[in-house]
Amino acid sequence: MPERGTATPKSQVTGGAAGHPDNGWAAPSRPRAADDARNPGPPPESEVAVAALANWFALERLQLRAAADTSEIAVMERLRTERRRQGVGPGAARLGLRIREPRRPGGSFTIEWFRVQRRGRTQYIARGTGDAYPRYAFAGALPWERGIAVEAEQTLGAIRRRLRLMKDIERRVADFRASAPQLPDIEKRPDQSRAAAGGESA
Repeated sequence: MPERGTATPKSQVTGGAAGHPDNGWAAPSRPRAADDARNPGPPPESEVAVAALANWFALERLQLRAAADTSEIAVMERLRTERRRQGVGPGAARLGLRIREPRRPGGSFTIEWFRVQRRGRTQYIARGTGDAYPRYAFAGALPWERGIAVEAEQTLGAIRRRLRLMKDIERRVADFRASAPQLPDIEKRPDQSRAAAGGESA
């Protein structure tokens, strides 16, 4: 039994709940009745599958965030080193990379480039609709800055793509679960058929 005060990981799979609490798509499809809550049996296979998917994605997002943090540190250090080597003055264009936290619960972090306009003020560089920044997005940067950014985008674009694919899958799973039709109870249909037949013969 866990000691008092010990927190349960948010992504832990349990018998009665599925996935990260911030992901509404992974919540149980319907609440259990009071009798079921008192005597919980094994969850339906579909709930177990959704819980496993949610936990896998939660772990994947942690790994992608660690990779993004490592890339950010490496890119910023490379830019600083090259600036000193090139003797770039304070008035020249200065490119930077940053990671923003999710804007809402259950969202994904974002990786974006910016240009320093002056001390304490930056200008966000729009990426467009693709997963990776196109080369022309860095048109205002110095040539060597642009080269560093384009090279880094090979990794950063792959990270964004995986984040996007996971979000797409979560939406599709949510839509699929919400679209489940109300089917008749198959176990009761034979009895109902016999009862109907008996009524007709009478």
